Amino acid sequence: MANKSIPLTIFTPTYNRGYILPELYNSLRNQTCKEFQWLIIDDGSNDNTENLVKLWQAEERLFAIKYIKQENAGKQMAHNRAVQECDTELFFCVDSDDKLTSDAVAIILDKWKLNCENTNVAGIIALRGKDNETPLGTYLPKCSTATLISLYQKYAFKGDTALIYKTSVLRKYPFRLFNGEKFIGENYVYDQIDQEYTMILENKIIYICSYLEDGYTKSTQKLLRNNPYSYMALKKQAAQYSLNLKYKVRNMAGDIAMGLAVREKHLVKNSGNRGLALISFPFGVIIWKVRFK
Repeated sequence: MANKSIPLTIFTPTYNRGYILPELYNSLRNQTCKEFQWLIIDDGSNDNTENLVKLWQAEERLFAIKYIKQENAGKQMAHNRAVQECDTELFFCVDSDDKLTSDAVAIILDKWKLNCENTNVAGIIALRGKDNETPLGTYLPKCSTATLISLYQKYAFKGDTALIYKTSVLRKYPFRLFNGEKFIGENYVYDQIDQEYTMILENKIIYICSYLEDGYTKSTQKLLRNNPYSYMALKKQAAQYSLNLKYKVRNMAGDIAMGLAVREKHLVKNSGNRGLALISFPFGVIIWKVRFK
């Protein structure tokens, strides 16, 4: 059952981030609105993370902290577990190397109160920034709602977003990985949600980013090589859901490039769209040679 007294869960997946997690914790303590709980899924850390969080749990009186430690399974499996454990209406994933502006929770909840009755809405899109005043990319378009796909492909938005979803919606769309793999791009879930729902736009920075050397962003190539079939599933789905031919070709070419890298047979036949695969194949070969060969 949903926790009616607390509307928002801030979820943080973490792995060996005890050295920087206090920065996020302090940004949560500094929130002007404390109507949230913090859910930490520790993905098998072997540093001081567990002791650190237990200390905070013992001392914290401003908001609840729930800590779960699991064997290392990757961020997406941690996300799936967090969604199942979550008992609040809203779910906000904030990475362990990032932090929030002091008014982030207040902005989210104020925006949601105005739109929570709309059953076509899955959540809120806000901005990430380098600091409180500088977005990581452009500002959002001047419209009240959009899907995440249309944001990039129709409105030409550039940069990263802060995404707050209804927990009940996320439960319908879990991450799925191939055997032996631990990573798939987050758009695998978000693109599916876009087919049924829209999102409220909040043109304010609420999320401050850091890109560390041990983070996902810095190790993209390694992640792709270690999770080829999940990546192919992501790209194949993205090609299906893209809004125009340019993006369909770009995504199908990514699927083909990885297929060539793992020597998968019958790439055109198994593409789900033979015509698109044939158009995209030369571009896939180029990507394969540049990135994966």
